[in-house]
Amino acid sequence: MLRLRNWMHVSALVVVLLCCGFGGAREAVLCVGIEENYAPFSFVNPQGTRTGFDVEFAQAVCENMGKKCVYVPMPFEDLLRCTRTGELDFTVAGMAATEDRRRFLLFSDVYYRSHSIYIGRAEFRDDIEKLQGRRIGVKIKTLQAQYLLSRWGGKAQLVARFTTVDELLEALKQGELDAVFVDGFAGYRFLASEENESFALLSDPLLPAPKSSGSRIAITKGRADLVPGINAAIRSIRLDDTFSKLSRKYFSFDIY
Repeated sequence: MLRLRNWMHVSALVVVLLCCGFGGAREAVLCVGIEENYAPFSFVNPQGTRTGFDVEFAQAVCENMGKKCVYVPMPFEDLLRCTRTGELDFTVAGMAATEDRRRFLLFSDVYYRSHSIYIGRAEFRDDIEKLQGRRIGVKIKTLQAQYLLSRWGGKAQLVARFTTVDELLEALKQGELDAVFVDGFAGYRFLASEENESFALLSDPLLPAPKSSGSRIAITKGRADLVPGINAAIRSIRLDDTFSKLSRKYFSFDIY
């Protein structure tokens, strides 16, 4: 198994300098985007260290490629923008390769698979159509947001102001929303907590569209040279025990 390095504690100034390519440092260090707050994929543990499945997977990819990397946590919409502009070399945040995103980003092979779920008050569990006219929350600039617009546009009150899953689920807990539409991994983690026992899974999980199926690493178009190495790293991590150990560490089920 690859020996994963500890999270790199780098000052904000150093990160900015490295990711803007000053002094030729960009050639020696890759800037890797990670979602800021998205447990169990990326979060700060009680010891103050950032960890999570995507964090450790990104470290494994960099180590497998023999590259030095700086890991930069950002909200999801900023990851999209900074990968597009080349401020980030690549982003490990479970992105789907939609047709729109393929116009300005490159994508790796799939490294895990997910689906989306509705979570809300138990009274809506027996009939999802009861959400008509209700407040449904979703993270902005996500596939879930696109789906809700096509499914519930004009039929429900769509609330897409949230930049993190934590904000979204907290709004549900505080009664600001009647339901949320989230990635299943974060959603099941929420439902597993005893303090959230008044909420329920409202419908069968929805699989992503076949064309964008699977979660991938997004790569800036200016670094097409990284794609073969990233794909080779994903294959290696899948074949040795790195992936299975990471999966068991953060999930109670197979995520591939």
